[in-house]
Amino acid sequence: NTYCDNIFIINMDYKDNKKMYDFIYAIQVFEHIDNPKDFITKILCSLTRKGRFLLEIPNAEEPLLTLYKVRKYRKFSFIPHHLFIWSPETINMFFKQLDIKVKIKRIQRYGILNHLRWIILGRPGNWHPHIPILDDIYKFILVHLFKKSDTLIITGEKNE
Repeated sequence: NTYCDNIFIINMDYKDNKKMYDFIYAIQVFEHIDNPKDFITKILCSLTRKGRFLLEIPNAEEPLLTLYKVRKYRKFSFIPHHLFIWSPETINMFFKQLDIKVKIKRIQRYGILNHLRWIILGRPGNWHPHIPILDDIYKFILVHLFKKSDTLIITGEKNE
């Protein structure tokens, strides 16, 4: 537990929670949960009235899988620890079944050098460089024109 920008941050197993929170943020967790419905139910029960949640997860519509079809990336991405691979469509279907309205935003974290390295060499790099302007344009094209990204941000709130 720590403070960040005057906000108290708690890191815990969701199953152990006994308190109520205004905001719950789960980064790169949802794809590892063996019972997503249970997880979301627990999150909603842990939120104060009108509390909000945010999930950040890998996107099944990752450009390296869907646009470039990099086989070695497929092996890298589909690991046993990822119990579920989510796309905007499957996220919408899942939350609709629970009668929870969510907003989904595509985010492209990795830039053109990372993608070129995967396409040409078939492996990731150990560094994450950002090429100003070029990466911004590349990411914009992937997200806004092709509707592809490596990350999804899902936001919702408790409706009571």
